[in-house]
Parts: sequence; C-alpha cells; structure tokens
Amino acid sequence: DFFFFADIVLNFRTTFFSPKTGEEIFEPKAIAAHYFSSGTLAIDLIATIPTDMIVEQFMGEGGGGSRTILQLFGLLKLIRIRRLSRIIMYMRARD
Repeated sequence: DFFFFADIVLNFRTTFFSPKTGEEIFEPKAIAAHYFSSGTLAIDLIATIPTDMIVEQFMGEGGGGSRTILQLFGLLKLIRIRRLSRIIMYMRARD
C-alpha cells in the first residue's frame, strides 16, 4: 500500500502530453488538474485503502459477506498495475 501511495505522489509530478496541442506539459498546477480530472486519482486513492486491515479490525477473522465486498476494492490495485504495465511498454517503445 505504501508503494501505491508513493505512486500517487509521483503522479502529481509526472508530465503529460496535451491532447489539444500535443505538447508536453511541465507546469505542476496543470499536471495536478489533469490528474484530478482524468478520474484515475479516485481509483488510485481507493486502491491505497488497506482493506485487509480494515476487515480484520472491524469484522474479525470470519468477516463473512462484508469481507468479500471490501476485498473487491483490492481489485482496483490490479487496474493500477495494468496501467503501470502500459506505461512501461510505452516507455520501451520510445527508446
């Protein structure tokens, strides 16, 4: 979960290409606005929630159906990992 949180911090400092002009954007405020508006920030924040610890704390070892629902939030981490793999493939293609 720490690495996912660190990734959120890095996303606020990662440049992007403007879809309108094709230019690389370096301005921190524009990068933050793009990250907020892209919708990935919400997924990233939910994915950093330590659901396993929450379930264990509030529901004990046999959490039942509620445990299953909370563990579904863990699937969001897979979305982030998939996105990371696409970024790595893009970076390799640029080299």
